[in-house]
Amino acid sequence: MNLKFKNSLLMLEDRPKILINNKSYVITIPESKILKLLIENKNTSITKNDLIVTAWGHPDFIGPNSLAVAISNIRKIIEHDGLILKNIPKVGYKLIIDEHLKHQNRKININNRERPLDNVTLTKNSAIIRKLTSSPIQILIFSTLTYFVLYLIHSWVLIN
Repeated sequence: MNLKFKNSLLMLEDRPKILINNKSYVITIPESKILKLLIENKNTSITKNDLIVTAWGHPDFIGPNSLAVAISNIRKIIEHDGLILKNIPKVGYKLIIDEHLKHQNRKININNRERPLDNVTLTKNSAIIRKLTSSPIQILIFSTLTYFVLYLIHSWVLIN
């Protein structure tokens, strides 16, 4: 059985794998079961317990970090297709496939002051770094001034 989502294909065979842009990524059977459930319920939250029961059958049969490790492995693969596997605090996880929801999620991250660096920012930072390290004389002057300031600060402190 195969499941198509965005530009990816989840192949549920003897050895489960994900095909993204003609690249094959092998995943474990529990990871494939988790991803299958998330794909079937895309853009909706799935509880952690439901994911555990789907993947391993019973919550008592797994270690405390098994779900987190499986989710981490899935995230590393599906990010190549631009998909988001979002943690819903105290609930579970949600696979965001819909373009509208993905852009809405980016706006939330930007409002939380997590913004991507643009070319203007990188150019400004590169210019500053080039100016500060353009010659050995400037490095020597900067080092000497730093040493002098630290010496003055240290000389005002009295150690008994």
